[in-house]
Amino acid sequence: MRRCLRATVATGILVLVPHLAWLVANDFAPFATSFAEVMKSATGYLLGAGGYFAIPFALILLACRPNPALLVDMLKPASPARRFAATAFWVPLLLPVLVAIGAWIQINSLWTAPAWTLLPVVLLSSPLISLGRPAALCIAAFAVLLPPVMTAAAPAIVVAIHRAGVTPVGAHGRLLADRIAHEWRLTTSRSLVLIGGDLDLAHAAAFYLSGHPTPFQDFKPPLAPRFDEARIAREGIAMVCYSRDNLRGGHTCVGRAVADMTANIAGRGPAGRQVDVEIVRTQSRRDI
Repeated sequence: MRRCLRATVATGILVLVPHLAWLVANDFAPFATSFAEVMKSATGYLLGAGGYFAIPFALILLACRPNPALLVDMLKPASPARRFAATAFWVPLLLPVLVAIGAWIQINSLWTAPAWTLLPVVLLSSPLISLGRPAALCIAAFAVLLPPVMTAAAPAIVVAIHRAGVTPVGAHGRLLADRIAHEWRLTTSRSLVLIGGDLDLAHAAAFYLSGHPTPFQDFKPPLAPRFDEARIAREGIAMVCYSRDNLRGGHTCVGRAVADMTANIAGRGPAGRQVDVEIVRTQSRRDI
């Protein structure tokens, strides 16, 4: 058992080495800029993981109606083999929270996906559990039918979300893209192939713009290796920000980020210009 545990730990370290090398080489890009961001990220991670855990755990409760002794045996298995499986499940699931808080890293509950492969072992391996054939068939049927049912329901869910109200980016993305294209044509005869600025605005505009220019993510070259100053000076770039800008990563999109970008490529290509516009859709007014 110890040899197996050591092999598992060693394999995990080897898998993490390229990621650690990438972090060092790219100035720890995923790291948060404030403790509040760290705690918000960690809380979202735990709540998301709890949401993923809730449905299968509820199914087990309904299927076998466990007593307190069974619940304790699930959480603290008696046999060494089951304790190893439980440790392999809980440690990778919960350890990232401690690491994130200690190292100021932002984490996402989607990262828990690999851990759930061991969830059936943790929930169903206890010798105290009593699961009849009908209950087992119901659980298996639920697992098989859920993906196609949710896929079929996806269009209706999207329509419901849209009617409930979309974000300013979602509501004004097409109008913003049209205005960017208009201003670009007034500035240069080149094709628009690069767009930067606020992350959400840049991606929304890139979707609607002809040719789908490549978004420059938050002015962070490590996150967009295809961008460099020479390419930007050669091909040009459109940058879009909220006029009422908040701090993102220690700078404002309108202020420091755009100013730094302009200073870095000054003299390498044609001069650009800044335009303030107001995008209005029906009775809702948003400043962009």
